[in-house]
This record gives sequence, structure tokens and C-alpha cells, in this order.
Amino acid sequence: MADVDELLLLRNLFYLGSYQQVINEATNPSTTPRSDIAKLERRVFLHRAQIAQGRYNLVTSEISDSDPAELRAVKILARYVQASNGGKATGKETAVTEIQALVDEGANGLSSLVQLIAGTIYYGEGAYDEALRAVVQSPKQLECVALLVQTYLKLNRPDLAQKEVEKLKTWADDATLAQLVEAWVNLYSGGTTGKAQEAYYIFEELASSKVATSKLLTGQSVSRMQEGRFSDAEELLLESLNKNPNDAETLANLAICASATGKPSEVANRYINQLKDVSPSHPFVEELQLKESLFDRTAQRFTA
Repeated sequence: MADVDELLLLRNLFYLGSYQQVINEATNPSTTPRSDIAKLERRVFLHRAQIAQGRYNLVTSEISDSDPAELRAVKILARYVQASNGGKATGKETAVTEIQALVDEGANGLSSLVQLIAGTIYYGEGAYDEALRAVVQSPKQLECVALLVQTYLKLNRPDLAQKEVEKLKTWADDATLAQLVEAWVNLYSGGTTGKAQEAYYIFEELASSKVATSKLLTGQSVSRMQEGRFSDAEELLLESLNKNPNDAETLANLAICASATGKPSEVANRYINQLKDVSPSHPFVEELQLKESLFDRTAQRFTA
């Protein structure tokens, strides 16, 4: 008889971006798992959901230096994300040093979760080779495979990402995260190949059968944007915004839709300003600031 996954609901809620439900489930005494491993993983999901909600100080205060390596890695992740979102500039460097030390400490016995968090931090730093090395060691851990695929797409290697999807289908085809990974790869291929439509159906099915989170609604909207259906995308994004007014991806894509549908410039600017408040280091914000800086420098060359 196969072992029952005591944390299946918790995992799926986390992967779908339903973070408050993760917290509710993980703090419910009636759903406490039996095994010590599951209890540890349950606490890890709780703190990762808190990080996703921006509750960094709560996470760092609840994890001690005597806790298992998995929890200490989550604590480092909280510090890293906090520093990335307007914290101390040195915080990111410290977090990178700390996670590397934790990886070195584990040596040959490193858990897949520590590898995953190390890979996540390296990915955030643009150190993609290090990110790949961290997660490639866990070929049957779903989140590690998901980060592997994400990194391949970032490196413009959809061929390698697709190979990972095909391998994933042989052992985790029905898993929620596996379906999300497939949708990411389809989105990367764009609207001209019909893959965007396939991605849309995956997000739509997950939203209808599980829970329509901001993450899923934004995924559907990006599928529509790739097909040039910006008005449809905007409707989905506004629905997402109602669920979570501080969702960075929703705000970034709303700014794009506002411009694509011919809205007044102040509409797009309002979304951009909101995005700067909730996620000042978001790639969209950083790219926009870079373009503005280049424009200003070019304009100065023609100033009388």
C-alpha cells in the first residue's frame, strides 16, 4: 500500500499561491501530521508562505540557530527576500554567504530543500550556473525540477526545459506543480505556436478545480496577452487585483495592458507606482528604471 502524502493539500495550496490558506492549514492543530519529517516540512511551508506575504521579521524571529538546516535555510531566504525588497543593501550579500556556508556544512548529506533554497537565492542573484548545480542533484524533487526548468528558460534554453517537462510526465504527470511547469514552458513558446492557448487551459483547469488565485489568474492573462487579446487579459488581471491588491506580477502586467489597450498614461503610471511600492526590485521596475536612465543620458547630449 502506497504511503499517504499528509501534506498534499498544503503543497498544492502553496504552489497555487494561496498563501493565507497555507498558513491556516499549517497552524491547524487538527491537521498535524504524524511523522517528524512531515511536521518539519509543514513548518517549512508555513514560513515560506509567510515570506510570500512579506512577513519577514516574523519568520526570522521564529527560527533559531539550533533548528534543522531546512529551517535555517528558510530563515536565510527570508533575509534575502527582505533585502531584495527594500531592505539593507548588504543583506543580500550576507544571505548569499550564509546559504553557501549552509551548503558547505551539509557537504554530502545536503537535503533537497536546502538545495532548492540555495538555488532560489542563486537564481535571484543571476548566478544561473550555481542555481543549476544546486537543484540538478535532486532529479525527483518536484520543486527542484521546477526551478531547473525556470532557470533553463531564463537562459533561453527552451529545448532543455522541454526535455525536463517530458521526463517529469513519466513520474509526476498529474501533480499540480508539474502542470504549472508545463504551462510555463508553453508560455515561453509564445502565442504564434498555439502553446499559449495550451497554457491558458492548464491555468484555467487548475483555477476551476482547485482555487482561482492571483497566480493562476495572472498566468491566464499572460496567455491571453501572448495571443494579442489584451482586453481579455485585463479583465483577468483586475479579478486578480481584487484577490490580492499587492500582487507584483498582476500590477506589472496591468501596466503593460493599460499601454496596449490605449489607456491614458496616468493609468499605467498608477500601476507602476504601486508596483514600486510593493516590489521595488521587480525586474519590470529595474528594466524601466534602466530605460529611463538611458533616455535621460541620451537627452542630455542634445540639450543646448
